[in-house]
Amino acid sequence: MQEKQKTGKQTKPTQSSLWTADSLRKIWKDYFIAKNHHFLSSASLLPLDDHTLLFTTAGMVPFKDYFSGRSKPPAPQVASIQKCLRTTDLDCVGKTDRHCSFFEMLGNFSFGSYFKREAIKYAWDFSIECLKLDPKKIYVTIFEEDDEAESIWKEEIGIEKSHISRLGKTDNWWGPAGEQGPCGPCSELYFDRGEDFCKTCNCSNKNKCAPGGDGERFMEYWNLVFNEFYSDSQAQLQPLNHKGIDTGAGLERILALLCNKPSIYETDEFQEIIRAIEEKSKSLRQTKELISYKLSKTKVAFRVISDHLRSTVFSIADGILPSNTGRGYVIRRMIRRSSLYARELEVTMPLLHQLVDVIVKIYGKNYPELITRKENIKSTLLAEENRFLETLDFGLKKWQELLEKYRWKQVLPGKAAFLLYDTYGFPLELTIELAEREKLVLDREEFDHELENQRHRSTNSAKWKDIALPPLEIAKSIFLGYESHQSKAKVLAIIQNGKSIKNIKPKSGNEYDETDENPTIVIIDQSPFYTEGGGQLGDKGQIISEDGAIFSVTDTQKSGDLILHLGHINSGTMTLGTKVKARIDSKRRDELSKNHSATHLLNKVLCDELGDHVLQTGSLVAPNYLRFDFSHSEKIPHTILSNISKKVNVAIKAKTQVKAQVMSIAKARETGAKATFGEKYGQEVRVISIGDNGKFSLELCGGCHVKNTADIAFFHILRETSPGAGNRRIEAITGKYAREYFQEELTQLQTEIKCHNNELAELIKNNPSKKDKITELEFKKVNTDIIALGPFIKDGELSLISTKLENWKEKILNIRKKKIKLMKEISAQILSEAAEKYLSPKAKMLQKIGPLQILILTQDQQDKLEPRLLVEKIKEKSRGIVILLGLRSADKTSLLFSADATAIKYDLNMAQIIKVAAKYIDGNGGGRTDMAQAGGKKDGSLDDALKYAEKEIRKIIETREEVYRKS
Repeated sequence: MQEKQKTGKQTKPTQSSLWTADSLRKIWKDYFIAKNHHFLSSASLLPLDDHTLLFTTAGMVPFKDYFSGRSKPPAPQVASIQKCLRTTDLDCVGKTDRHCSFFEMLGNFSFGSYFKREAIKYAWDFSIECLKLDPKKIYVTIFEEDDEAESIWKEEIGIEKSHISRLGKTDNWWGPAGEQGPCGPCSELYFDRGEDFCKTCNCSNKNKCAPGGDGERFMEYWNLVFNEFYSDSQAQLQPLNHKGIDTGAGLERILALLCNKPSIYETDEFQEIIRAIEEKSKSLRQTKELISYKLSKTKVAFRVISDHLRSTVFSIADGILPSNTGRGYVIRRMIRRSSLYARELEVTMPLLHQLVDVIVKIYGKNYPELITRKENIKSTLLAEENRFLETLDFGLKKWQELLEKYRWKQVLPGKAAFLLYDTYGFPLELTIELAEREKLVLDREEFDHELENQRHRSTNSAKWKDIALPPLEIAKSIFLGYESHQSKAKVLAIIQNGKSIKNIKPKSGNEYDETDENPTIVIIDQSPFYTEGGGQLGDKGQIISEDGAIFSVTDTQKSGDLILHLGHINSGTMTLGTKVKARIDSKRRDELSKNHSATHLLNKVLCDELGDHVLQTGSLVAPNYLRFDFSHSEKIPHTILSNISKKVNVAIKAKTQVKAQVMSIAKARETGAKATFGEKYGQEVRVISIGDNGKFSLELCGGCHVKNTADIAFFHILRETSPGAGNRRIEAITGKYAREYFQEELTQLQTEIKCHNNELAELIKNNPSKKDKITELEFKKVNTDIIALGPFIKDGELSLISTKLENWKEKILNIRKKKIKLMKEISAQILSEAAEKYLSPKAKMLQKIGPLQILILTQDQQDKLEPRLLVEKIKEKSRGIVILLGLRSADKTSLLFSADATAIKYDLNMAQIIKVAAKYIDGNGGGRTDMAQAGGKKDGSLDDALKYAEKEIRKIIETREEVYRKS
């Protein structure tokens, strides 16, 4: 998040016609800056350092660590306008006046500064003085046990008791956001919009038409959360050390309220998007006629498309790309849902990517990332829309198959509906609609069961599990790992299963498992262990106490400003307060550093080679390889990929220093340092510069790096793939792993060439007449040449090895192509000679049956003639022929019957004949009229099967001839 601390005079629109989303944003910001709040710009929709959430679902999500005390906030009082994405009610979007998946949350927060009294007074003051709401129409709800909140509302604000409702935990308790975190009672503000809004309830029933109910009359517009407790992963509540305030006011809802609109979709920004959809859909519609949003039958489609468009555009801008799992699956589903609703507007072509411009125009001034990433958003959406439109055609065909299968049962199984939903992207409501048209009833219970199983699989595969921590008094851990690989320290906390314990000793058996889902956590006051972040994996190593207890660290994570050492005790007993020595695995750290620095070099070269649209969307820095994901819509040609690799190696060979400097975020931006996509930065940042003035790379980064690019030794790209639409992935290796890779490649090359030469020798033996042609394909002096490359690997001259390997692989590829061509020639010649031999009068193998000929053969399948090819070659060299082929192998017998076009005219059906013949070999078979196959047991009687087939064919032809003579 970046600071925005500009102040300005508050503007206070007093008439509904003056209210716009921008005027509401401005008055919110001005008001809370005037109340000494530090204003922060919106965090990403991708919740950083929080694995419990798919998306940023509330304004407080970026501040969870501030409330828990694990990190220090930039100020004790903060305000923001946070972009949020919630998908729990996705199927309701468009059908109601309030539901939307993407929304902006206006929020003011206190981290141990003010509490209930001030929060309530700010909300009331802003509602009356800034929003100019009628105080007589404001109602509030409170948690049923919160006497203090009721007293403040009644005694200090002056709200009548009849305007205050006590509700239970379901309605007036908020949090935690995710599996664990801050939570507490809340108080919600409602506005009475009058009896005209009573659409879903009977006004005579005041219990239903009341704040907290399902009616439309009372609109909730502000929620004040009083964070008093911390809920752990077992839902156990413990008091927070510092109470906090978390408020959230939905911008879209307040705007509808102020403008006296029945729906959030009638407000200014939504209406601008809807008008753009009207115009774009008109241009894509065959009739070119305008379909209006005001038509009741199309209203839902316009709403779904406008809402999902905002969600997908903002998500892609934050690096959340469509995919088959987790967050990406949700985004893909929204894109597909929008595309399906576009069909209700008679649009069957990609639409969403053409609407990106209007989103950028509306929101770009407040969210500049939309402007810088506009083209990438467009290309990603277009690729995803095209992919779905292809899938949709298959889906509609699949629906027809399912319809034919289940129409007579009058019930559509839930599994069938889920197949359409999960594989082909059909929203449930579309399947229900299609089923209702055909008078089919959906088994909804079975569908819901399948959906729940899918969600469970998705969650498990993503491993989104938070690290369970109890409330801790520890402020932070000091990281020493940039300067040293080991340090003295003191044990501040030991945690098992989310609870603090005083000591830890080995389990029985003294064994530990790195894959254990519940490792022990040790926190020390200062540590050389780097926590997983910025793509770099956490350090491993040991923590050793003065009395010899050894704790093996298998992973290092962070929570706020705390360094968490995850692992297991190997020996001895480690006790709280013990002095220890913390020591990382230095060799592993060195390899991580090489790959991290190489990642920076790769990032710079990709931008130089492919263009400024390239943005890092993810990375993994492991000891043995690196993985780098970036925005780019097309596969990278081999020539450009090779050039990218060469340029990275040029930087490595330059033997230039890698420098790290800590500076203000503002100064870092002035230097032109690139920020990692989607990362969160404080007011002070660490800038990694490679080469003079950042010639080879200049990035903000908290990770570990080499001192000099020469330490990387070499960089080699293993592969380039696509993890999702609009995204590419490069996997690469460096250092000793590159050396080991090339050594293995050379060994495989030797083996491959040796096998190739042996195959040629066997080929010459079986085809002596082709010896000269075959010999031309032989590799000579290969071992000598390859062995000569060995010293280059040893000396680290890997660029030469890489070039030589590419040359060898190209040679082998060309030789293989020639070999395949030669093999086809040899095979064709052998087949031709065999066919001529069987058809030769001297062979006396052909029998005459009326106007046709029949050829009966038996063959061992060890013979290298492919039966089908042989049969086709025989048919090619003759006319009016039927071939009955019996085959034997070590474990079975089989039949192959075939007839040419002339023979088929005599009512011969090979598929029918072989079905009966197959019984003689204890098997079964089938096929086409002109070609059929059957398989049977190894002791099946081929002779009897062939005799039956011959007899049957004679009977059919003789009968046909007799009928012809009589006619």
